Amino acid sequence: MECHADSRVLGLGSGSLQRKDGRWHFIPATSSRKIGDNTMPRLDGFVNMEGKRLVNVSRPDLRPFDRAELEAILNAGRCIFCHSSFKDKVMKNWNPLSPPSPCTKAASKGQLSEKR
Repeated sequence: MECHADSRVLGLGSGSLQRKDGRWHFIPATSSRKIGDNTMPRLDGFVNMEGKRLVNVSRPDLRPFDRAELEAILNAGRCIFCHSSFKDKVMKNWNPLSPPSPCTKAASKGQLSEKR
């Protein structure tokens, strides 16, 4: 269940995730570095929160999550802590592609909380 809330598993790299004004934001733990005229990207990020690929890979069938997929995974992650079964009425009646969640427990417990 933690994978839905882990920035590294999502391909974003090390850092923190927060929801602000209805959107997810990622704050990387490290930043890119300027070396001469070149910018050295963060080495642990595969994708940014907009779904833009940050590195090239050699496998043609490998791709990062896009923005909509990242949002859906993170939105589901807010609910999975309490509603881990697909039989749960919250999970049955909610589409993570259409936030907000019908559940308010995640916000009250501070799980990936919303900031304004």
